[in-house]
Parts: sequence; structure tokens; C-alpha cells
Amino acid sequence: MAEEDIGSMLSRIRIAEKDDGILPLYTTWKQNEANVGRLRLVGKLLSRRRVNLNGLHNALMASWNPKHVFKFSEIGEKIYLFQFFDIGDLNKVIHRGLWNFSNSLFILKRFQASLTPEQYNFSTNPFWVRIFDVPVGLHSEQIGFMIGSSLGKVLEVDEGFKKAIRV
Repeated sequence: MAEEDIGSMLSRIRIAEKDDGILPLYTTWKQNEANVGRLRLVGKLLSRRRVNLNGLHNALMASWNPKHVFKFSEIGEKIYLFQFFDIGDLNKVIHRGLWNFSNSLFILKRFQASLTPEQYNFSTNPFWVRIFDVPVGLHSEQIGFMIGSSLGKVLEVDEGFKKAIRV
């Protein structure tokens, strides 16, 4: 018998209506994805240097200052899966964003169970830009969007600063 590649074997698999277990399994998996994934993040360190995992953990503990411990493991080349045990800790990490480790950008994304580590897009990351020397009378959301749009995509404007507009 000649060897057959896995792709051609998988292409012949058919799901018949009598295979009752398939759809309930898929539904259960989707429900589990939502529950498990809500406390996970995936991050990538944009660095050419080798990473000391203990050093990374200690630095993130100090920076993030979580109420509860978190676990993480390397799931790809400088790609890490973070498991939180408190939704408040996870939200704080996401919202305080733009993190770095050892002078290298550390990009975090929300976990998606259907993606492999290599399928996450780590090429963009939102961050705040402060725009100074705008007359106080012009501190508005509209002006912030106008100026910020010249820099890139504006997600939010915070004109509450006295000396600057944040976009």
C-alpha cells in the first residue's frame, strides 16, 4: 500500500447526519472557548535577544501588579499564553497597555481558541499620543480626531488634560 498524505485522507472525510456527536461537540467547544478564553491573553515580545522567562515573569508581576497570580507559557517563538484568575487583573493589563520588557515592545492580544500562535496579528498595537501646544479653547474631541488622524487611526480622544490632548 502506497503512503498517502494526510491532506488527501482528510479531504475524504464526510460527516453524515447519523454522526450525532459532531455538532454537540462543536457547540460545547464554542461555549468552552468563550469561558476559558475570557481570562487569557496572548503576547509577543518584539526582540531579537533571547528571553529569560523568570526575568520576564518578575518584570511583568512588578509592572502589572495583579491582585492574583497569573501563569504563562511560551507557545511559539517569543509568543506567550497568559492565564489570569481575575478578570479585573486582565482588564487592567489590557487597558493600561503599551508594555515593554528589556527595551522591547510587548504586544498583547485577547485569546482566540481557534487561532494558532502564528495566526495572531502582532503587527499593530494601539497606544496613546499626547499632543501639546493646542490652545486650551480648542481641546475637543473633534480637534483631537482631526490632529490624531494625521498620525494614524484614532480609536479614542481624551481632551481632559490641561496641557495636552490624548489620542
